[in-house]
Amino acid sequence: SNADSLARIDPGTIPDDNIIWTFHSYDPFLLTHQGATWAGDFIQYVTGLPYPLTAVPKPQLDVTLDTIRDQIRSEAPWARQSGMLAYLDEQVAAMDSPEKLAAVMDAPFRTVDAWAKANGIKPQDITLGEFGMIRKEYGNGFVIPAAYRA
Repeated sequence: SNADSLARIDPGTIPDDNIIWTFHSYDPFLLTHQGATWAGDFIQYVTGLPYPLTAVPKPQLDVTLDTIRDQIRSEAPWARQSGMLAYLDEQVAAMDSPEKLAAVMDAPFRTVDAWAKANGIKPQDITLGEFGMIRKEYGNGFVIPAAYRA
């Protein structure tokens, strides 16, 4: 479950004090699931983005983004291309500075913190059960460099 799913749970409906609440976070998904063929029709075209986006000079990032756009234009279904291109630009704009990236990555934790406070859940009763980044998606030759996964 992600943070939003956890926040929809009413702990009052579960009559047990011995619960460890957990959530997963893969934000920013655009970076953590590059090339995943099983995660929707968009992300499989996204490969080569550094983490963070500011880890490389802007001209180098622009070349990578142009390569992704070209791949979408040449391989994605025609009816989905404009939406995918717009979504790519929207997602990149949401994390193109250290401050924006921090906000994206903090969002699930703020959601869980607000839910916990509203429901009297102690921080020690909550765990982030999974967070990570794909190293290499099977069927896709791209390997996310270790430096971006550290």
